[in-house]
Amino acid sequence: MNYITKRVKVTDVTVPPDRIRTELGDIQNLALSIHKYGLMNAITVTEDLILIAGERRLTAIRDFLKLSEIDVRIPTSVEEGQPLDEMAQIEMEVIENAHRKDLTYGEKCKEIRRYHHCAIAKAGAAVKGKGAGWGIRDTAAALGMSLGFVCEAIQLADAIDRNPTLANAETKESAFKQMKRDEEREANLAAVEMVKKCGFTPDCLILGENLPVLKKWAKESVVYINADPPYGIKYGEDKAVTDRWGDVYAVQDIPHEVFNNLELVLKECLRILVPGGHLHLWFHMQHYIVLYSMLKEVGFEVNPVPFFWVKNRHGGGISDHTHSNATEPAFHAWKGTPRKCVKAGQLNYSLAEKVPDAEKIHPTEKPCGLYRGMIEQYSRENEPCLDPYAGSASFLRACFQVGRDGKGIEMKKEHYDAAVTALVKEMARLSNEPRQAGETEREVI
Repeated sequence: MNYITKRVKVTDVTVPPDRIRTELGDIQNLALSIHKYGLMNAITVTEDLILIAGERRLTAIRDFLKLSEIDVRIPTSVEEGQPLDEMAQIEMEVIENAHRKDLTYGEKCKEIRRYHHCAIAKAGAAVKGKGAGWGIRDTAAALGMSLGFVCEAIQLADAIDRNPTLANAETKESAFKQMKRDEEREANLAAVEMVKKCGFTPDCLILGENLPVLKKWAKESVVYINADPPYGIKYGEDKAVTDRWGDVYAVQDIPHEVFNNLELVLKECLRILVPGGHLHLWFHMQHYIVLYSMLKEVGFEVNPVPFFWVKNRHGGGISDHTHSNATEPAFHAWKGTPRKCVKAGQLNYSLAEKVPDAEKIHPTEKPCGLYRGMIEQYSRENEPCLDPYAGSASFLRACFQVGRDGKGIEMKKEHYDAAVTALVKEMARLSNEPRQAGETEREVI
């Protein structure tokens, strides 16, 4: 096939109404590219200036750049040098749209990074406060993309170099989430390895299933227990619940599996509590009757009015039909005649900020500030306290902060490793910054 190049008025090019492409996509950024670098691929038209290929480029030139003239190319048959017939024109349009392969998200990310690095090599890296050099904000402006998109693209390109399997994810978003999970896991493992090299591992946190561990615990050896079992509030639905770590909870199994285990755990908790020892059991209000009855049947005395954690933000989805939940209840129970609280007249709620999602190391992590107030009310300095569902170990960290002998059990290795890292950081912080009398943190209002 041969082509004849010709300069024509933009308004003389006609777009036929039966074009295959109906969605033109982002034309503005294409116009910016043409304005900066020129038209890299000429628009193809018939001898009568009817568009064959390049409608997006033509639209960018006509509607955004407002150019009056443009170079076009007119294809002719090789044999006779004659204009293409209608069938050949349609074939060209089909080939351009159907056979063109778009870049994968991984390839796009690497191209954005390549451009960014080339720009830095040419202009120098931007230095904060200096007002010179090239930065990510400049790349975003030059490519007509958002700053967040470019930041994610460059990070993901680097991550794909380290882990090529990220390029196999279905979308850029899912690859980015996997990258963040990998970074979080690597950071936790690195911290744990560093702790092991120092010959130190917190013995306050035990890795294993709580029931076998509790059976070995000495009778009447704990004064206060705070339990937050992993039952899902969405049980009974058809779909499983998947948290941001990728853990899948089979919601149909939750009622019998979790409650049966919990009843056995509570029996052991009653056995190891000192006479008069206190226990808090976190729950969802739809489980009120089941868990209240379970505590009574096991042998606990129970306050029928729960303790409430009042959050500073709603704790779930926003409803169009009722108020949004911002509280989480816990049953207060005790063994026999209860020990006196440290302070009389305390109310049955605590105002405490949620842990920001970006800072969580466990999907149901509660703030240390919430636990501190509960620990200080139902135990005294150096007394043993227990969390049989340790999770993020925020309860144990709170124990350290108020001078209690905290113990915990966590069965999932991934959560255990993250909790060990958090415990080591807290131990280091407390050793370097001794807690002052009356000191509080931002979680408690």
